[in-house]
Amino acid sequence: MKIWIYSTDTTPPLGVLGNWWVKPLQDLGHEVTLSRTLPKIKVDLLLTDLNTTRTPIDVIGDPVKVIFLWDEPRGGGYNMKEHFDLVCSNYYIPSDKFAVIEYACPTWEYYPMDVKKEIDVCFIGHLKNDRETWIKEISAFWLGRRDINDQIIDVNHLRQLYNRSRITFNTQTGQDTPPFKGYGLSCRPFEALGCKCPIIQDERLYLNAYFKPGKEIIVYDGELKTLKKEIAYWLENEKERKAIAEAGYNRIIKEHTYHHRAKQLMKELEDRGLI
Repeated sequence: MKIWIYSTDTTPPLGVLGNWWVKPLQDLGHEVTLSRTLPKIKVDLLLTDLNTTRTPIDVIGDPVKVIFLWDEPRGGGYNMKEHFDLVCSNYYIPSDKFAVIEYACPTWEYYPMDVKKEIDVCFIGHLKNDRETWIKEISAFWLGRRDINDQIIDVNHLRQLYNRSRITFNTQTGQDTPPFKGYGLSCRPFEALGCKCPIIQDERLYLNAYFKPGKEIIVYDGELKTLKKEIAYWLENEKERKAIAEAGYNRIIKEHTYHHRAKQLMKELEDRGLI
């Protein structure tokens, strides 16, 4: 099958759609092209994460069209969702064309390394809303996806950070709003656990469908005081920390790689009679 990925950003690590889906789809035997432009040849399947007001429907041969709307989908991509044959998201989308496709781990980018654990606590992400205050109170080591000069940190650096850290945490509380509040995991639990770095994650709807709280992932109630207690406990208990990291990693390899998601996507399309 000829698959064209029309992505607004093809640069790792933030080129979410293109750089995470090309290899798994190729490994399934498909011919895959990643581009910032629409195809000028006939293709069978068009995948996009487009988030502008433009509607990419005028494509040669009228292929099956799929749009990915992740991380509280809004804007042009969300508004034009009905122009697609399938709408995939880790958030609930009010559409009969909707399918749940959660983030996963690109295991060729995030994997365990034999390096010294020299960072107690690592946080990776932007500092919007209350996050900056939290970081200062926790006094954690921090180096996000973008540094203080707003420069992209490459995936090699991110992988090193996870592997050098005893623990990492994530906070999505306050990052999303109705009707999307509480839905969806970010990519961070999948990336961190793919590196065998245990993660403390605030509660999300259906989180236990992906990981076993307390066994494969550490879950807290979204309050800073609770997060502080969890960090202190897990830093003091190395044996338990290593056990939950190992269990989380095994769950990633078993169910949550992009090779799993690629198979899930193709099955979703087949079950709906789109391919």
